[in-house]
Amino acid sequence: APVSPRLMADLAISDRGVAVVRKLVASAGEKIDRTDGQQMNALAYALASGEIAATERLLKAGARTQALVGQQPVPVALIPVMARQFDAIRLLRK
Repeated sequence: APVSPRLMADLAISDRGVAVVRKLVASAGEKIDRTDGQQMNALAYALASGEIAATERLLKAGARTQALVGQQPVPVALIPVMARQFDAIRLLRK
């Protein structure tokens, strides 16, 4: 069974956990931008929960800011804009 995007976001909270994410993507064929039943991916969960460090780790692991998420699909990069999360907006602008 595929790894849930929420679990990937939770793993990305730590350096050790994101190493697991990278290994799953590289060797187990997991897709870092996979969406779940809520149409959310790991990057969307990290951004929605304000996890800036996890967001940065997921980006470095290959998560795409232009991936579409949500029931009314929008690019994941718009999540911090809509939520007025200025630290996350600055991170995504790098």
